[in-house]
Amino acid sequence: MSYKINNTSGELLVELVDGKKDADTTDLVLVGRNFTGYGEDLNENFVKLLENFASTSAPNNPTRGQIWYDTSEGRLKVYNGEIFKGTDTTVYASTEPDLIAGDIWIDSSKKQMYFSDGVSNFLVGPNYSRLQGQTGTDAIDLKDNFGATKTVARMMVAGRPVAIISREEFIAANIDENIQYLDGENFTFSLTIKQGFNLNTDTTVFNWNGTADTAKNLVDSSNNPFSPSDFIQVTPTIANDTPQITNHFFQVRNDRGIVIGDSNDLKISIDANDELLFRAQRNNQNMRIQTSDGSNAVDVFTIDATTNRLGIYNDTPNVPPNDGNGDPLSQVDVYIGKPTDRKSVRITGDLLVDGTQTSLDTTTLRVEDINIQLGITEDSTLLDDSAVDGGGVILNASGQEKSLLWDLSSNSWTSNVGFNIESGFAYKIGGSNVLTTTELSSSVTLASGLVELGTLQYLNVDNFSFNGGTMTVSSNLITNINGDLQLDIDPANSTTKILGLSDPTDDNDAANKKYTDERIEFAPVYLSLDTTGLNDTQIALVLNDLVPQTSRRVGVNARVHCTQYTGSIEYNGTDGLSKSTVNVDSNGVQNQSVIQDVSFNNVTESVTFSVIRTLKRFEINSVQEWEWQEDLISSV
Repeated sequence: MSYKINNTSGELLVELVDGKKDADTTDLVLVGRNFTGYGEDLNENFVKLLENFASTSAPNNPTRGQIWYDTSEGRLKVYNGEIFKGTDTTVYASTEPDLIAGDIWIDSSKKQMYFSDGVSNFLVGPNYSRLQGQTGTDAIDLKDNFGATKTVARMMVAGRPVAIISREEFIAANIDENIQYLDGENFTFSLTIKQGFNLNTDTTVFNWNGTADTAKNLVDSSNNPFSPSDFIQVTPTIANDTPQITNHFFQVRNDRGIVIGDSNDLKISIDANDELLFRAQRNNQNMRIQTSDGSNAVDVFTIDATTNRLGIYNDTPNVPPNDGNGDPLSQVDVYIGKPTDRKSVRITGDLLVDGTQTSLDTTTLRVEDINIQLGITEDSTLLDDSAVDGGGVILNASGQEKSLLWDLSSNSWTSNVGFNIESGFAYKIGGSNVLTTTELSSSVTLASGLVELGTLQYLNVDNFSFNGGTMTVSSNLITNINGDLQLDIDPANSTTKILGLSDPTDDNDAANKKYTDERIEFAPVYLSLDTTGLNDTQIALVLNDLVPQTSRRVGVNARVHCTQYTGSIEYNGTDGLSKSTVNVDSNGVQNQSVIQDVSFNNVTESVTFSVIRTLKRFEINSVQEWEWQEDLISSV
């Protein structure tokens, strides 16, 4: 009977003829029924599947979904019914490969990536090659001298910065985080970042080429030009120490304001937020605001540019407390009254402190509010869990600090010291007592970390009850064991048994003795027997000798494979017998021939036997005897 081989969709792929193999329908050899030597083809099929038909050329008879490893390209491909399409669409090579739609090529020499639409290859990026160096505009962050982050655009040509573009003016802090972008080989930028285009001051690298027409004049917001003669100015004919005076009302009607000082020391302007701005423009230049006390000048506000600190009625705002290393912690130093007679400060309204640390040098802290909220931002936006990770309360001490902090990874408050609950109180969860001095609440149903319990008088666990030598289970008992199950039974107690087993209903169920005996009594019998010269009744007797009918139940079958030999041999007895005679006289009257000697010789004959094999079925009948039922067809 031929095999009908179907594919996954149920379509007939090929009908295999008995005793034949098919090597043309697919790239695997399909073996028909009773094909001699199928083992070699079967094993080679496994090897081909294992190596995914690895070859420099595609398989000859692919089937949709077949995988082929193309050794010439080092890529794994899948046949889609028309072509083998690569599963890895990315090619890393120094020369342009043949790509199909959707493939990606990474140029290993130029460090650039392309994609193909099946017709052309398009550059994804970067827009410069490895040899050209970084060219174009990228975004960087700078810190201003107040610690605020300013995002600007940096223009690069051949790996070197040539300009910084900013939407606002600010002074960059002189810190390593900024210097890496502002000062390096063949480029230098001022710490003062102007609004607009800031060029690299190393003019050997970059210069403006040409002159803008508007640079010859000043223009207003409506783009109306004004020549230099339209303004009060210092000309070469006027001495620098001679002021120019006007009797008219002086008004600067733009936000850029006024710059004062021969070194452009002070700038008064309106900033981008429409706020009045006083700005000292020289590096490390202090600023003071004074009033007069009779003939004496009194410093009301003092800004120390070197230490970046503000003093109120304090002209040296650089005093303790410090951080233990000699560096002051305070940025603002306020004297209310005289330094030797300090007064309290009263703030009516909300006090917002925006910083990384607030220090209170007080003996007692009094807070009227009943809640202390942590993690509230300036605009009251709530932080996410990752931003408040590690927040909480820390009590510093000369030894180990004591902390109560919230931990994101465990989503819980974490303390590095213990909690001591006074007697008479309890730990609560959800308003209910969970743990007291003497009792663990019944609501606690899981203790996965316990390794030891004291002596218990009794134990109830879910549907289990242990009391004395009795274990009571109110539902199925399931034991998951990864190792051996050992029952230690006293060998002196020979009566120990496992009792009460029911008949099994599943392959993995344990069987009782009754069930096992019955399975044996109902088990069919299979044997092979030489039945030459035996009839069915005699075969039944032999079957009873081997498998007594009392060991099986009525209806049990026995299948007996019978072998019978037939043949004949003809043998002539004289062929192997030699004899000699002699005449003997009896009373000298007569001669009688008698045997004198007898000998036997070897005789060789050919014997031919015929073998007949049959299959018979016997059954235990109602009177508990083996009885022939039918002759079956033997396969040989």
